[in-house]
Amino acid sequence: MTAFPVVTLGAFIALVDKTIFIPNGFFNQLYHVSRWLPNYVSFSNFFSSLDILINNLVVIWIAFLVAANAAKLKHQNEWLAGMISGTFLWVCNNQSLFTGETKHGTLNLTLNYSGVTLHGIFEAIIIGLFVSWLLGRFVRHQLLAILVFTLIVASIAAVFYANVANGFTEMPSTIFTQLTANWGTNIFLLLVIVLISNLLMIIGISGPLNLADGHNDAIFSVQNLNYALQHHHLENIPYPVNLHAIYDTYAFVGGGGMMLALLIALLLRSHNHRLQYMAKVSFLPTFFNLNSPLLIGMPVLFNPLLVIPLVITPIVACLVAWLFFSLHLMPAAVYPVPLTTPGFLKGFLATGGNWVALLVGILNLGIATGIYLPFVRLNDKYNLTSKVGD
Repeated sequence: MTAFPVVTLGAFIALVDKTIFIPNGFFNQLYHVSRWLPNYVSFSNFFSSLDILINNLVVIWIAFLVAANAAKLKHQNEWLAGMISGTFLWVCNNQSLFTGETKHGTLNLTLNYSGVTLHGIFEAIIIGLFVSWLLGRFVRHQLLAILVFTLIVASIAAVFYANVANGFTEMPSTIFTQLTANWGTNIFLLLVIVLISNLLMIIGISGPLNLADGHNDAIFSVQNLNYALQHHHLENIPYPVNLHAIYDTYAFVGGGGMMLALLIALLLRSHNHRLQYMAKVSFLPTFFNLNSPLLIGMPVLFNPLLVIPLVITPIVACLVAWLFFSLHLMPAAVYPVPLTTPGFLKGFLATGGNWVALLVGILNLGIATGIYLPFVRLNDKYNLTSKVGD
């Protein structure tokens, strides 16, 4: 709850950046903003920097808050625990701290938070709890213990980044993505990837589909696009089933977990005033697939009441899209769409304007909303019970 206002601010900054100030942003593609807005490049650099700064620092603040609150419960130095926890998270994910270019023989340190995203909250929580535990183990020599441990972590991170390109947070997901690179062309293996990715998202870990932000299977997508451009039709494309054509186009609506459907369900059925307010504030970013306010504000993260719909809704959406394609009721999604295109419009644009694909996108959103509704009521009932108990 402490982090929600900052996360929401970061989501709106990301919304402006990713819809207007990147080449494949939705509004930039639609209105060609880069052609007529004065100083477009300067604005683009500003919003890009602000987006990175706010949305990465918030995870470091979460590590600070976890450690500080855990230390407070144990009557420890909460400020020390918080600062050390945030520092550890930054050191573990900052590539350029160790790989910056040298100028006149001096190492140039820069702030590049590789891997520190909202999907790295699990790491932030673990580090926060560990730092609090470490302070409790060395009550009389806390500063010495923290100093030694900081040197150890920094040394390990330095060796790590000398050989590995990704941050600690991204490494497991990157390895899994490499191992499953060809799974996306098989509908059943594709569903396994979707299942694993959404389960990881719930506990704040970057899943194999979260890192791409709705742009997966670049190789297969390019081959399909080349075929379509050469033959001027969408029939007999080489890879009709792939993550981009099925998951990105029809199941990445409001981000991972079909969260635009969750937001609509909250607005329709939730009687919790706080959740209603949170849903209204989160609507615009979530509409353009930026769901961080929902992840933190409801919260979706670590919420056992939402595990089932978060996992089921994207799988059902993938199956519905695959069924319509298999019955030859609509062509495969081939054409690239702007990064922040509203989810239910993706199929229409990616098929070159097929109306059945648009109806499938709307149908999937309706089905997902229906799946979320009973869980929203259950969440309301749980919140009411907890309030009465308090």
